[in-house]
Amino acid sequence: MPDLHGVARGKYVRHGDLEDDFALAAATYLIGHDVEPQILPGLSGDRGFPDVTMRAEPASLRPGWAPEEQLALASSYGPDGEPFALDPRHLLRRVVAEWEAEAGLTPTVAMELEFFVLEPDGDGGWRACHVPGARPYGTGTDVDPLGVARRLRHVARDAGLPIEGLSSEFFAGQFEVNLAPRDALTACDDVFLLRLLVRETVAEMGLRATFLPRPFNDRGGSGLHVNMSFFDAEGVNALDDPSAGDGLAPFAHHAIAGLLDHHVEMTALLAPTVNSYKRLRPDLMCGFYADWGYDNRFVTIRVPRQRGAATRLEARQADASGCPHLVTATLLATALDGVRRALSPPPPRDGGDPVEGAATVCRSLGDALDTLGASTALSDMLGRDLLDAFLAVKRHEWRRFTEHVTDWELAEYLPHH
Repeated sequence: MPDLHGVARGKYVRHGDLEDDFALAAATYLIGHDVEPQILPGLSGDRGFPDVTMRAEPASLRPGWAPEEQLALASSYGPDGEPFALDPRHLLRRVVAEWEAEAGLTPTVAMELEFFVLEPDGDGGWRACHVPGARPYGTGTDVDPLGVARRLRHVARDAGLPIEGLSSEFFAGQFEVNLAPRDALTACDDVFLLRLLVRETVAEMGLRATFLPRPFNDRGGSGLHVNMSFFDAEGVNALDDPSAGDGLAPFAHHAIAGLLDHHVEMTALLAPTVNSYKRLRPDLMCGFYADWGYDNRFVTIRVPRQRGAATRLEARQADASGCPHLVTATLLATALDGVRRALSPPPPRDGGDPVEGAATVCRSLGDALDTLGASTALSDMLGRDLLDAFLAVKRHEWRRFTEHVTDWELAEYLPHH
């Protein structure tokens, strides 16, 4: 299961146990902590980290990518049997249920995930793979001399992960995977498992995969693009309206407006690491401005040209490092808020220049956390307990970064001071 920060938590169990109502106990801090296990306020340390129950979901059982292994997703429950408030899969379920109850619509989500593959640099570190024929939308040995893409396609197929496309991206050693549209929870489970599969598969090849938002100064970043459609009980895509000049129903404009209205305050949830803010720049196609447009990759909310059942909103702000369930729940919740309030979006962005006066994302993790902490709207949408736990961990992470002496500081100042 994913924790609040997208890190995988789990346990090996015997074959056959998952055929029954299988559950195991786990300390609450596993769900909320990051990679440094500190006792922080708001994460039940004052109560001795009591157990939650991790309950496996037999319907999610699928082949693993290691020999003789299967895997299943799990959700966590408190001592009273109620869904645990910090579980991002439960949050996503709740937001989807709100869509169904209030709008009579079921969200469908398709993910696009970017990452770099690294090779040993000969000095104990890692560098982006050397690819002499690097180019976007490439296939074959020119762009993938080590056969990473072929290996990932085969392993993902055998593990039941629905890859629709896989190709090289803009920068040497970078790839993008396109996953098939699914219901929101399954789509997030897919991309969560895909990250594990990619890391473990390339490690067996003597390589390393990173989903860091921007691991190199001389290259762009890696995003998590979330494509959203909304279908009624008859299977009709509610975003589509053939009679409208742009082919979009008024409902679509309300959803876009909700996403943009909360663009700034949800920055920390979609860009949750210190490194995220190296990717979020106005000159990169990353969702820097609170804007939208028709088939325009410079904007945050892109409306691809397809209509009918394929009509969708592509949210481009999130990076590849966060929890996909939390990211998607945030996007769906803010879109629904726009529908509830019948908001209208600003004019669409036409071309490369942003609309004058468009708001921008926060410029650092610290600023983003302060903005999120002050947001009563997101607290109401996502839950105060969940946000407080997220903020506690991430503020600690930010403090550790601000106190750390970086290589840049030494290179910049040591010769002169």
